[in-house]
Amino acid sequence: MKHALLIDLDGVLYQGAKVISGALETIRWIQDQSIPHIFITNTTSRPRRKIVEKLSGFGFSISEQSILTPPIAACTWLSENVSGKTALFIPSSTREDFNIIPIIKQGKN
Repeated sequence: MKHALLIDLDGVLYQGAKVISGALETIRWIQDQSIPHIFITNTTSRPRRKIVEKLSGFGFSISEQSILTPPIAACTWLSENVSGKTALFIPSSTREDFNIIPIIKQGKN
């Protein structure tokens, strides 16, 4: 059995525009100890790239690959379970997170 930490972002690492006290040190310690972990969020309004930029601005060193968002989970599922093109009805801001699957262009069949 493997064990890992699931670490939420909003309200755990930061709240609004402010870092939660002790969050930077805790994440550095987890990373230094090589404890398996992934960051999770339910946000669908920003791509992972923007989330990483926000975290970096707070002083966190977190890669895109270590963040799981609903669009990333959906894209992974689609790539593993659907053949052919997919029609996306999503905010344009998160469209970039679906770059590994074939997409039907809006307004075209």
